[in-house]
Amino acid sequence: MKYSPIVHTFVKAEDKPDLKTAQELVGGNVELIVLSMEYGSTIQLLVNEEGLLKNMEYNPVATELVLKYRSTLLGHTSPIVGPAIVLSGKARWD
Repeated sequence: MKYSPIVHTFVKAEDKPDLKTAQELVGGNVELIVLSMEYGSTIQLLVNEEGLLKNMEYNPVATELVLKYRSTLLGHTSPIVGPAIVLSGKARWD
């Protein structure tokens, strides 16, 4: 099986993607997942909300992030598929 762990990372406010850009990067409608990191900080993970229905490729990097920092994976045990976006610091959406 071929893996394509595409993860785009944004930290600076001036680099923060708008909704249209985020949809282009993940290949469709965006689902936002908030992950609690150490010391009370959070990051946001944006994924394609219909990635499983579109048979997108498994994303092991994004899946591991969710498994490590969130006790449930999107409310069920499905993996993260397709490209993902990590927003941290000033790049997080309000």
